[in-house]
Amino acid sequence: MVRSAPAGHIRPHWSADCGWMVVLGAVTFLSLVLKLLLASTTVGTNDVTTWADFADLAQRYGGAGLYQRDALFNHPPFMVHVLGLWRSLERHTGVPFPFWVRLPAILADPVTVALVWRLLRPAAGQPGRWAALILLTSAPPLIMISVCWLSSSSDAMCRDKGGHAARR
Repeated sequence: MVRSAPAGHIRPHWSADCGWMVVLGAVTFLSLVLKLLLASTTVGTNDVTTWADFADLAQRYGGAGLYQRDALFNHPPFMVHVLGLWRSLERHTGVPFPFWVRLPAILADPVTVALVWRLLRPAAGQPGRWAALILLTSAPPLIMISVCWLSSSSDAMCRDKGGHAARR
């Protein structure tokens, strides 16, 4: 027997949107786990190895030395500190540098889904709103971009340490 709420209290109810929110949350979580797994078992593209080279130069010669020795490093000085942080995380956790380079992009994906969800709130009730969000969070190209850092590389394969397509 279902009891009704006391007078003056609003009884929460399960709406279709709540069900879709649970599905979206689950798919976003599974996407995040997949990205973290892929990032922990692959090196990524040549962008990742370039950042590792930058980190080595910064560690060896300092920030000013990095700018002097590698003209490709055209990033703001703050990035010298980020490189140091990634190397420090590698040293203290044993998790390889390529994982830390890709982690910000991976963590940004759920934030992007939340922002798009917020932008689509005025479209509540429109067909396809939830499907669009689920496709956004689970789209294979977006998974590979954040995991392999394909956005600025001509190498479209996410590679393992041996240079082969990742499959473990």
